[in-house]
Amino acid sequence: MNLGQRFLHATAVSNYASGSGGFDRVITQLEKIVRDDCKSGKIKKLDDGSGIIANIEMYRILIQGLCQAGKLEDARKLFIDIPNKGLAHDVVTYTTMINSLFCEKMLSEANALIIQMEEKGCLQDARAFDTIIRGFLIAKETAKALHFLRKMRSRNISPSDSVITWLANTHLSLDEFRNL
Repeated sequence: MNLGQRFLHATAVSNYASGSGGFDRVITQLEKIVRDDCKSGKIKKLDDGSGIIANIEMYRILIQGLCQAGKLEDARKLFIDIPNKGLAHDVVTYTTMINSLFCEKMLSEANALIIQMEEKGCLQDARAFDTIIRGFLIAKETAKALHFLRKMRSRNISPSDSVITWLANTHLSLDEFRNL
């Protein structure tokens, strides 16, 4: 099992009751796994020996695991705490949270996070745009979806086939398609 899979497994079996310190336990567990793998030679040493520090990739995996496990509130708490760890949110962490908010039909929260993403200067990539457009289309917020499609096209990013299929199923008029 690779490091990412082991981390997701550790996340899945941890108890994340509010106030349980579950996040810190999993980070500590991950640090132990990494140290053990460094000692055994499975992975190269990651630092000068003073300790392993969790980075944004580790938080991405944890947030994704929590979202997939249906623990959105715990994922949100961890997401909010990232800057307190001296790290910055990236397009992957934003996209994961936005997708989970759309899946839970929390449109205003998803929209607020999209705005925050833009305000923080985190540019959407193709996957982020696809997630946002699909989320708004599923929520029947066609105008917002089209706004992001135009934004996507202005940055010369092409939508995925699934987004094109969703758009085709929205029953837009021919003129609306031309204006995209």
